[in-house]
Amino acid sequence: MAVLATGCSSSAGSKPHSSAESHSSAGSASSAGSQGGGKPTAATALAAAPGAVKAAKTMTLDETGTSNGQTAHITGKFDYSGTFKGQMSLTVTGGTPTTPGSGFPAKSDTLVNGDQGFEPVDQDKAPTVGAALVKALNGRHWAQFPVPDSIPAATILQKYLVGGLAAASDDYLYNALAALLSSGVLVPDTAPQTGGTFHYTGTLDDPALKTAKFTNTQLQGITDDMTTRNIMAEKIEVWLAPSGLPTELKFSETSSNTSYGDPPVSGDVHFTWGQPVTVSVPAASDVASQAEVDKALTALSAQTS
Repeated sequence: MAVLATGCSSSAGSKPHSSAESHSSAGSASSAGSQGGGKPTAATALAAAPGAVKAAKTMTLDETGTSNGQTAHITGKFDYSGTFKGQMSLTVTGGTPTTPGSGFPAKSDTLVNGDQGFEPVDQDKAPTVGAALVKALNGRHWAQFPVPDSIPAATILQKYLVGGLAAASDDYLYNALAALLSSGVLVPDTAPQTGGTFHYTGTLDDPALKTAKFTNTQLQGITDDMTTRNIMAEKIEVWLAPSGLPTELKFSETSSNTSYGDPPVSGDVHFTWGQPVTVSVPAASDVASQAEVDKALTALSAQTS
């Protein structure tokens, strides 16, 4: 589940694994224990998890990840109750200073509304270039780009979020979580955690993938991603509320040969479910098409060459 598939991210300081703190919709979704009329257990929470995730309809997350000496902080909010809407922000610190335009942004913001995505036109550009670009676009600050029909809109936001399980299989993040939770990869601890959550551990590697209950598409996506990025294994920890909703997910990748492939990533993601999510799309008067942005960049490049 490589956070920051593009190559950077981090291990956050742990927050309490409290089911009350980490989600709001556990009470609204039917509780794992009440389904069978008994006290919730690790087994009933895990069984309820895929359905609880899909039924929550909204998700927010706060993630810190580390890779290759860099730290990334990611916040995201997603509404999948109907037409997909989402917003994600990424800030990178540490490691080798990022050169604007070098391909890895020190800060980025992305919005998705249905089949359209939006990014600031000056994103990942030197300040003088960004200001000149906004001026060339008559003061417009946002670039609009179409989300390919073959790729769910959520994947655009996941390009810095989730690699192996979701982005590689072009699947929505909530579906990817549901797939992980029903894959048979996770094994529960014998006792509940402080705060009422249940703790599970697992590893994605060749032996586990041979018996995991992923679809062919998901399995191919995970395998391709791990092979391309030279990842040998990914250790995963998940905490579930009694309702089955994830409150936290930690992961850590290992690589056998760092001379090629992307650096391994570790990350810590905290989830909130069922809260109202508002994604504010830029006003049409402040938006330029990707073609207009490209044309303006070409003209600016010609002026400076």
